[in-house]
Amino acid sequence: MSFIIHYNKHSYTANEFTQLPLNHEYAINASDFIKQWIYDLPFAFLSSGSTGEPKSFQFKKEQLQSGAQLTIDALGLRNKNQHILLCLNPKFVGGAMMLARAFELDCEITLLEPNIKIIELLEPDHSYTFASFVPAQLLSPGFDTNKFNRFKHVLIGGAHVSRALEMQLEHVAPQCYHTYGMTETLSHVALRRIGTENAFKLLPQTELKINEAGCICIKTVFNSAWVNTHDMAELLNDGSFKILGRTDFVINSGAYKIHPEQIEKVIEELNENEKFIHGDFIISSMKDIVWGEKCVCVVSQKTDEKQFQKLQELLSQKLMKYQIPREMVHLNTWKFTENGKTNRKAIKELIDNQSI
Repeated sequence: MSFIIHYNKHSYTANEFTQLPLNHEYAINASDFIKQWIYDLPFAFLSSGSTGEPKSFQFKKEQLQSGAQLTIDALGLRNKNQHILLCLNPKFVGGAMMLARAFELDCEITLLEPNIKIIELLEPDHSYTFASFVPAQLLSPGFDTNKFNRFKHVLIGGAHVSRALEMQLEHVAPQCYHTYGMTETLSHVALRRIGTENAFKLLPQTELKINEAGCICIKTVFNSAWVNTHDMAELLNDGSFKILGRTDFVINSGAYKIHPEQIEKVIEELNENEKFIHGDFIISSMKDIVWGEKCVCVVSQKTDEKQFQKLQELLSQKLMKYQIPREMVHLNTWKFTENGKTNRKAIKELIDNQSI
């Protein structure tokens, strides 16, 4: 089997695909990546911009090859006929690395337009064995278990995996992995098997340490310098780790530091038994004269005040008093980054402007 890319129900070699007149941005980005791969040109990827302005990082082809090989070996994908589904924009590293893995495996890859309803749009008898998704693509109401079960291996990254998605994927056929990584590390450097593991395990030839601020530092086989992150983590005895939250998102309320992600996880668990919040939500903050910042729950759909009060009462049984959101803030417009992540920075700016 040699590298073949399927696009618009036609099949092309790498060279043939780069000669096509393309109109869609995601396809143009795929073509640009393939040209760079063929001619050994440098690659540049933008970070998501979920915590600030997107940054550009440059890599050589050899670095992408090393990163792709780590994933291929970790999942045991060699010596098998793989057919990769690419439904992420190759402009970003998560989508681009699926193309790199297809080249390293010398296999088929199908390019489809990134879509929140991607599972619903797949053919019932599709032949894809390996794919990467963002969580929102799997939480669509049109999720079809039968179609999903035709995959063998699935990567899920780019955002937090909610408890609802965990439960949805606990009994599916594919091996599903939550990924940990960033643009600087060329996609993921650690994996967590959904349904069987509750902590991330490092890929081989990858080093991790926790700095004085409690944040993760990463060194990879293709990059000798340590990458300093803003991800606070708990390092376990076996070398695996759990993400506690990001320093970018910490709320300073009085003398307390609040990690929004920890509160969001508890709300997700409570939401399983009774739907207190519909739609998207995050924990954020508003300016407060007494406390400096106060913790608030930001929602994309309005929630009944009595329901919110009941949620606060239940949260008081599981959290410290200072962690309980003081009020609910409704936004008519929910902000996302270009690659589909909730844009916490932009949402915070909307809240601040709304409170002026």
